Amino acid sequence: MSKIIKSDSCVEFLRILGFLFVVGTHTKLSPFYNGSGDASYTCTLISCFFADGVAVFWMILGFFFFKDISYPLRLKKLFFRIIIPMFVYTAIMFYLGDFLAGEKSFIESVSQPLSAYKDFVKIGLLQWTPAVKYTGYLWYLYVYVIVVLLQPAISGMKKALSSFRYGNISALIVMLAILVINDISLNKTFSFSHHTFGGAVAASFFVILGGILYENKEKIKGRWYLGIIGIAVFVAVNILRSRIQMYCYTLDPISDEPIYWFTSFAFIALIGLFLFVFGFSKVFTSNKAGVAIIGHLGKCGLVAYLVHAIVMVDATLKVDTER
Repeated sequence: MSKIIKSDSCVEFLRILGFLFVVGTHTKLSPFYNGSGDASYTCTLISCFFADGVAVFWMILGFFFFKDISYPLRLKKLFFRIIIPMFVYTAIMFYLGDFLAGEKSFIESVSQPLSAYKDFVKIGLLQWTPAVKYTGYLWYLYVYVIVVLLQPAISGMKKALSSFRYGNISALIVMLAILVINDISLNKTFSFSHHTFGGAVAASFFVILGGILYENKEKIKGRWYLGIIGIAVFVAVNILRSRIQMYCYTLDPISDEPIYWFTSFAFIALIGLFLFVFGFSKVFTSNKAGVAIIGHLGKCGLVAYLVHAIVMVDATLKVDTER
């Protein structure tokens, strides 16, 4: 029983970090906040540290993705636990989003034109992309659905990559090499994205990464020196990332590919983050009250994620008004 508690505490702590990273990303620290046209290194560095919240969640998905669960059961859980809640929330935002954000009255908000319904069918269903205002960040769930549908293929890819001479090490090297090649081309080689299969293919790399790391968690748990190495790797790779991003800004002010989660920087940073959390696992499991708090916060993360967009919209409107 204690092993389950320890493992869950580490996973929930990673989940909390992922949520904080996502919210930090959505604060949208502009590198050109001072209006001078020169990128701010401080804002760029902070953006790099917050960049990989989504990748954290893909990695966590990988912890349990390769368990021996029947495919029909996976689809059943997907439908009832993800798809139905996703569309219920989308319906709420469709009719009440503007009202909750204070942009329209209740009657104006619920009175949607026919074109809005057509856009939802065309974009939301046929293109499988968030089509309703205030739900753009739900792209993760849309891609999540595709990833789960592709579970047999992703499991096969993991087995194929791990069948090389050095097993999991070879798999990690191959995936990292693909991401590095894509980074060098500024995402022009594979054109990863936040939508449909462009997002699902990129996500599969991090899901496989999570599966490999979690299979070896017992070799890492409680080894504090690995935790120190992990946080050092996380910090170092993001400092390097920020420097490369600053160079990209000199070439093109809107070129921000290194900050995205589907990069080699994110891949290495997540390995460091995993080593940090599981290396210092005793810190998260030595106190029962702390375990309970981490567990509750981790479970509340999804709810907080779903409602934080309205908070961010309200904050953005206030900042714009002050300016």
